[in-house]
Amino acid sequence: MTIIEFFDKDAIENVVSTLLCDPDRVVFIGNNYKRMNRAKARYQQVAEKYGRKAEFVVRGLERNDLWKIVETLEDVVNKYGDCTVDLSGGEELYLVAAGIVFQRLPGKLQLHRFNRNNETFYDCDADGCILHQQKLALSVEDNITLYGGRIIYEDDVFPGTRKWDLNPEFRNDVDVMWRLCTEYTKVWNALLTRASNKGKEDPLQVHIDIVRYCMQEGTGEATIPPLFEELEKEGLIRHLRVDNYDLHFRCKDEQVLRCLTTAGLVLELKPTILLADTGLYNSIMTGVRLDWDGRNAENNVENEIDVLAMRGLIPVFVSCKNGTEVDVDELYKLGTVAEHFGGKNARKVLVASYQLNEDFNRRAHEMHIRVIDGVRTLSEVAFRNALYNITGELNR
Repeated sequence: MTIIEFFDKDAIENVVSTLLCDPDRVVFIGNNYKRMNRAKARYQQVAEKYGRKAEFVVRGLERNDLWKIVETLEDVVNKYGDCTVDLSGGEELYLVAAGIVFQRLPGKLQLHRFNRNNETFYDCDADGCILHQQKLALSVEDNITLYGGRIIYEDDVFPGTRKWDLNPEFRNDVDVMWRLCTEYTKVWNALLTRASNKGKEDPLQVHIDIVRYCMQEGTGEATIPPLFEELEKEGLIRHLRVDNYDLHFRCKDEQVLRCLTTAGLVLELKPTILLADTGLYNSIMTGVRLDWDGRNAENNVENEIDVLAMRGLIPVFVSCKNGTEVDVDELYKLGTVAEHFGGKNARKVLVASYQLNEDFNRRAHEMHIRVIDGVRTLSEVAFRNALYNITGELNR
């Protein structure tokens, strides 16, 4: 079986039939031969990872020459036979050409279209025949690869993407830290951004300069902030003491250390865990550092997305903001990254600790970004339901 793909800027449109239908051959038709040839290698890499052994063929042609498109289509059908055109992607002119060839070569060409929201192929040639399809769930890493990017892991570069161990004990630790973060949000942000870990004698030892905190409290004396007394009581830190306005403590383990030396990290891990608990996402990563072109070169364009989750073939990009104010530029950053690495069907969510203003929410709505704000005052159930409602929207 040969699948004909009209090359689309949205990578998943070019490869979905390959991944779900396992054809013998895939023929890309489009006007940018170099771009198609570069993409072919990525698609083949991911396809082979999922056991698809298709041969990939590239056919370049003029963009606005309808009859050249028709001629190329006829040539492919006559050469390979048993062809199906995937109408999911491609420009309108190519779709017109497919209709012409379908009429010219009756019985030799099938037409189908894929709906990613409900993972269903639709028969577009009215013969009642739908290609056999298989369920498939892409990993976050494979989705990024399809779009030409690369995940930078901390094994290669620090700070990079960490592979978190979300075991039951650490989940409980995150719950405790999230509760304390919501109770002492301003102190949490102000002090943990000043946390320092030398990592030489004891990699779990942390110290924080609390002079400004003590001055703001009006005591003038070096006192231990209640937040850290609570952390010690919960067993997340130990050996808590103050020495000349330097707060010292030792973290329970390396994962807790990361959370207590990066102020906004707990707000990233909490929705990660809540999304995982829905059981609907097949792959979730936190603090994903992305290289846009996947090349190891100087001056790479890089971005970071706080949480990236995959439900089947649909990516969900989540930006988390723990400050009292969120600049509208954060919406544009989120939108740009999601469009580049997820195409038109990517879902975008912004989670904010504090309530955001009406203008911000209106702009987010215009950009099709779902906002969950004021989460520091939400109950566990309300926060989980807000995230779950986004999950439910994937089916619509």
